[in-house]
Amino acid sequence: MANIRQNQSISELHYQPHKHHPYGIELFTVASLRARSAEVVMEKNYLYQCDMIIVVTQGSGTLWQDFEPVACMQGSVLWIKQGQACSFGNDKHWDGWVLMIKNKPLLSEFDYQINTLWLSENELENVEQSLKQLKQDSEKPYSIVHKQLIHHQFYAFLWRLISLTPNQTILYSPRLRSRFDSFQSLLESYFHEWHHVHQYATALACSEKTLSRACLEITQQPAKTVINNRLLLEAKRLLVQSNQSIASISLQLGFNEATHFVKFFKREAGITPQKFRELG
Repeated sequence: MANIRQNQSISELHYQPHKHHPYGIELFTVASLRARSAEVVMEKNYLYQCDMIIVVTQGSGTLWQDFEPVACMQGSVLWIKQGQACSFGNDKHWDGWVLMIKNKPLLSEFDYQINTLWLSENELENVEQSLKQLKQDSEKPYSIVHKQLIHHQFYAFLWRLISLTPNQTILYSPRLRSRFDSFQSLLESYFHEWHHVHQYATALACSEKTLSRACLEITQQPAKTVINNRLLLEAKRLLVQSNQSIASISLQLGFNEATHFVKFFKREAGITPQKFRELG
């Protein structure tokens, strides 16, 4: 399944299959994961270092994606992106498939916007059939023929999901995608120092308006919101997974005064950092 490594803010899960999977993907059921994992492991938030698609096949429950609850039922599809936090929660009355994807190049041609999706009974049946076949073939001994077959099945599965998405994926222009990707890369490096759009626009040699347009096209959010969301997410991770004081966290995230951080957090999350930590 995955190899757990502890860092300062949250435990990371790196792709490490339960069995030998030479094709860069692994499929298993939530029931099998529960059978080999302690309850505390299922409930804890982990930072995933690979993409993961969850398809709920029966029952209902609540999962947590980046510390936000996601209500799931039969037919729900949840895509956890690399770098996101996820918890399977404490609901035990549901089951489904988990597809872990190690090879990022497998996703390189998809400018995907799937976060959550609900499948009808017939759609779920078709998707589950695809997953069962993919699991069976992915566990066969390695060969070039099987590699091509599995990649074909994997792409067909993704395109099926995309075709069922209400707002189908848009394939963005290379220039727009490149600008947004460069912004995301800078954001990951400097979100704890740069809190303003103009700082990123200057580094990218473009106007604030141009940068915000790229963000709006791809995320449906202006650049400032993307920056605030990334800052808020890291704050939540530190509050939940570390024992640092709120004053220390505020300094680590680039706030000169703890009061400024508390004001920011309450505005964005709706509660104070201390209250969030207690609930977490």
